[in-house]
Amino acid sequence: MKRILSGLAALTLLATFAVLASPAASVARSVSHPASIAARQFTATGTLGEYYTKQTVTGVYKNRRGRPLNVTVYDYAGRVLAFSAKPRIDTAFWGNYWHDTYGLDQWFVGGNANATYHLMLPPPPMGSTFTALLVTDFNGDGNWQNWLDGTSTRGSH
Repeated sequence: MKRILSGLAALTLLATFAVLASPAASVARSVSHPASIAARQFTATGTLGEYYTKQTVTGVYKNRRGRPLNVTVYDYAGRVLAFSAKPRIDTAFWGNYWHDTYGLDQWFVGGNANATYHLMLPPPPMGSTFTALLVTDFNGDGNWQNWLDGTSTRGSH
């Protein structure tokens, strides 16, 4: 009887070791959700020097996919200039210049009767501070290239 029990104990120990040593088990144990992949609420503001050139952009950044959501562009007085629930990546904008030169992903946010807005964001993961760029294209009548200082915090999205 003692021999059977020690044999069962040995088998149990081997089976436990085999499960714990398997790659799937070790991956399952090591999977975590660090802050770096969590969604982040962000705000970025910049000005070209005159009060009327101040622009602010807010939104949510999904670090896992490197994608902004619910992006709103505001003017100096806090009026909404453009909004997009799901901006689209726009690699054709200026021949992908901002991505190729500065490593920023180019997102088309939207437009109004006067202008279109492209937000250039760093690729994931977004940190607590970052630099972005908002290009306001005045329908072929010039543009603003407004560098933005951004901050972000972990969100609940």
